[in-house]
Parts: sequence; structure tokens; C-alpha cells
Amino acid sequence: MLLVLFLALMGRTIMDIFFKYAVQHTQSLSPTQAFRRIVSSGFFWAGSVFSVINFCLWLKVLSNYDLSFVYPFFSISFVLVMISGWLFFKET
Repeated sequence: MLLVLFLALMGRTIMDIFFKYAVQHTQSLSPTQAFRRIVSSGFFWAGSVFSVINFCLWLKVLSNYDLSFVYPFFSISFVLVMISGWLFFKET
């Protein structure tokens, strides 16, 4: 079951990376143009798939662990997203 918790953690991180790739370079577009570009992006759809997978994994984790244990543990995803932003997007 620890593997499912790890997969949910990684799935959340990967989902955020894909969504970030999908919204890159849309800040100068109108809302309609930005929406069209985002929805037509493969990264958006990959992030959406990971979102559904992560939801299923999260439900499985919650059914086997106490929320008071997994929620603080799951906050590690915030650190992984920060590191990913630095690695993949050259964010400071």
C-alpha cells in the first residue's frame, strides 16, 4: 500500500508539471485564445489523465490510511513541484 501512496504523490507532481507546460506562453493571449491553446495542448490532456489516475489512487490511499497520516505526507508534492519548477522551467 505504501507503493500506492508513492504513486499518488508522483502522479500529483507529474500532473502539475503537465499543466504548467500546457499554460506556458499564454499570458499575452486573450482569454479565448489562451483557452483554445491550452485545450488543444497534449500536455493538458496528459495532465487531465494523470488527474483522473491520481484521484483514483488518492481514494485508494484514503481507504487504507488515516487522513491525519497521509495528508501531511502528501504535502511532499509541494516540494517536488518546486524542484520540478526549478529543473524544467528554470524558475527561481
